Amino acid sequence: MLYADGTYKRNAHAFSLWSKVSAYPYRLNSSVTSGALDVSKIHLLAGRNSSGNKALLLANLHTNTLSVTLNGMKSPIRTRIVSDASTGIQESSQTGLVVTIPGYSAALITEDGL
Repeated sequence: MLYADGTYKRNAHAFSLWSKVSAYPYRLNSSVTSGALDVSKIHLLAGRNSSGNKALLLANLHTNTLSVTLNGMKSPIRTRIVSDASTGIQESSQTGLVVTIPGYSAALITEDGL
């Protein structure tokens, strides 16, 4: 999970996203729907913390980019993405509820900025 110099590999960054979603211990029922894509290649884990804020951990196993509408979440949101396009975690904040997830990536989306 680490390079010889101690820096994280991509799988370590992806694991850190899973670690962050564990701060949302109340699991939520969630699903992915699509009219065009094979949803068996999109994996989702959703949780809520004691303050009621939600988090989604999403894995996109498709080669193509997804545009995801976050029904049931409130704005603003913070997005962290680990993908083949970067050596680290790409972070952003936004007020809209449509997020772009690159192919072969993992994304953590939170309502409260944690």
